[in-house]
Amino acid sequence: MRSSKTPPLSTEQYRGPNHVLVSRRTGSAALLKRTRKLLGKWKEVHVHGLGAAISAAVALAAQLVIESDGKLAAWTSTSTEMLIDRPDPDDAEDCWPAGLPSAADSDGTAGDFAVAAEGDPCPRLRFNSAVHIRLTAPVP
Repeated sequence: MRSSKTPPLSTEQYRGPNHVLVSRRTGSAALLKRTRKLLGKWKEVHVHGLGAAISAAVALAAQLVIESDGKLAAWTSTSTEMLIDRPDPDDAEDCWPAGLPSAADSDGTAGDFAVAAEGDPCPRLRFNSAVHIRLTAPVP
């Protein structure tokens, strides 16, 4: 079954010119290069990792702190992000295997957490862990 993933509702706070969103698909060399470039422009850079990318985000921040010889400080926080998966309309007959949660209430309507588009069958609500790392350079 194919599905499209809707970005977490709170991703707007993680987007900006000094934010790096780490994914499993982006190589560590590219992430290091991008983050170093941002650290050259900004006094503060935020690194975010969701789900399977948490370890890559932590490794990226740790590498940068080690490279800086103590000139870079890191603060870490974690959160749980709400995600909404929407199945491919062609797979509407068997929306989800038995036992998986659905974003629909017992009356079949979209719950408080899901915003189902018209004709968008069986959206599924799930939660995923995230890490947020703030890297700051010392003030001269």
